[in-house]
Amino acid sequence: MHWYLKLSETFEARELFANAIAAYKKILRFSPKNPEALQRLAQLYARLGQGISAKPLYQIIAHQCMISG
Repeated sequence: MHWYLKLSETFEARELFANAIAAYKKILRFSPKNPEALQRLAQLYARLGQGISAKPLYQIIAHQCMISG
């Protein structure tokens, strides 16, 4: 997973946003509760003006925070 996070960060830095989104989604396919991937994907969607896509991710993150205390 760490490799995919680094790859996603590189895509973001190079403004290859579609590639970054795909890489984050791949991480979440294998690890659906990965907090770093959830957070980064939500932030990327928000940054790109895709609030509708970001909202459910932020809800998952909030739920995870409530459960973990």
